Amino acid sequence: MLDFWKHSLTLEAINICIRTICNRIDLMDVRPRVYTNLCPVPKIDDKVHVGLDWPLMKLKMKVFWCLLSLDAERPPSLLIFATTKKSKVYAFNNLNKFNHIFYSVVSGTPNFRKIVQNLLQHNGFEAVTFENDPQAANALVDLIEELTEDGPVLLVLDDVWLGADDLLKYFRFKLPGYKILVTSRSDLPSFDYTYPLQPLNEKDAKALLVHVAPRPYNAPQAEYEEVLRKILKRCNGLPLLIEVLGVTLKGKPLYYWKGQVESWSEKETNLDGVLKLLQPSFTTLEPHLKECFMDMGSFLEDQKIRASVIIDIWVELYGKSPTSSSLAYMKYLDDLASQNLLKLIPLGRKEHEDGFYNELLVTQHDVLRELAIHQSKQEAVLERKRHSLVIQGDNYPDDLLLSQRESVRFLSISTVRSELPETTARLNNLQFLDISDCLGLRKLPLEIGRLDKLKKISMNKCWKCELPDSVRNLENLEVKCDEETEMVLWKGLEEKMINLNVQVEETEHNLNLLRLL
Repeated sequence: MLDFWKHSLTLEAINICIRTICNRIDLMDVRPRVYTNLCPVPKIDDKVHVGLDWPLMKLKMKVFWCLLSLDAERPPSLLIFATTKKSKVYAFNNLNKFNHIFYSVVSGTPNFRKIVQNLLQHNGFEAVTFENDPQAANALVDLIEELTEDGPVLLVLDDVWLGADDLLKYFRFKLPGYKILVTSRSDLPSFDYTYPLQPLNEKDAKALLVHVAPRPYNAPQAEYEEVLRKILKRCNGLPLLIEVLGVTLKGKPLYYWKGQVESWSEKETNLDGVLKLLQPSFTTLEPHLKECFMDMGSFLEDQKIRASVIIDIWVELYGKSPTSSSLAYMKYLDDLASQNLLKLIPLGRKEHEDGFYNELLVTQHDVLRELAIHQSKQEAVLERKRHSLVIQGDNYPDDLLLSQRESVRFLSISTVRSELPETTARLNNLQFLDISDCLGLRKLPLEIGRLDKLKKISMNKCWKCELPDSVRNLENLEVKCDEETEMVLWKGLEEKMINLNVQVEETEHNLNLLRLL
């Protein structure tokens, strides 16, 4: 009997050990939470939207009529065409006819695979890397087929440029319950239904300008009305120009308003005219803000950049000492946003707190980006020592890097390739390398350890990447990454490198991992 009990106790102990091991394996397999709200329809902000009530009402009626039939036989697409302003699609939050509404900005340099990646991740799938566009197209069809089982799906593609037919063909497939809606500044002839959004009429444009820049104190009514008329004529009903120009006029005396009007010439192209109207917004900036604003031209149109990344760039480029605080550069972002020169978007529902910019995205209207590029060209580029280079997509020829290898101090690359160009290792003055979200990246250049001035690497979601042995030659290196990348790539190098400092981004916390400690 005693032997029986001993045997039973031994089996129970073994079972306990097995359960303990299984629990530990399960805990180790738990990955940090990933932000998935990547394709929501933008919410209406608190700004005054003058003159949009009636156009949006008509637009919604058009949507209902054109998308009334949800069978596969009816053409699946509608184009919203706005010649002079970027259209708003916020009105489609309450289209109850659709169970799912997804929103994605396309812009002038579209990345089809990235759009599909975002759609998959938005719907709870793990981020994947596609080898080619047809592979991504198959995944898109599979996703939409699965979603339409729950009800109709509407996909909104915003800011599609002329010549994007090769991209749009992947989205335009017939499937019951699936429709797409496209906004563009160009009239795309391949669409079955088109709704042109008109500029603001004179009454609404005037109301918007008066709201942004009230009448100057003691300004004679007749003179004020004449100046107002000339300003509105040049703005041509474009809300962005009215808002940005209004900020520069707000609180200024009437003679300042007149001076702005008189400075405009009549001999300029449409784009030159727009940039000339925006010129006062740049001229009135402090010198340090001018530099920061021109840096925004390095990013692609409609690109959303983490505020923390931009702040890191500015600290590296303009920080005069190792103790330079990022707080000043956080204020620069707020200053530019207050001038309507860029927009800060909270990642979550709550507004950002002072000093916490990991939860903010920065975006900029493409016209303002053109202004930043225009101003950079006006400056003596070589004298100004343009330091930053931002490359997205797969087309980055080696000669582009070689031509700027002596000046580039900051390099940001977003690609679906499995490796970076070897010429990256020849950027002799490179100090900051940002390769975050390069999900397909498998290795860094073999000779990256030769970059003795490289002091910071940002590489979130790069845990599948392989570090070459030469990386151990880098000294005083600061690495910003997610928890998984830190554990897989950098944990074992702390004792093998001189002053390696790895900082884990604390955007999300996985409390389950704490149990392993």
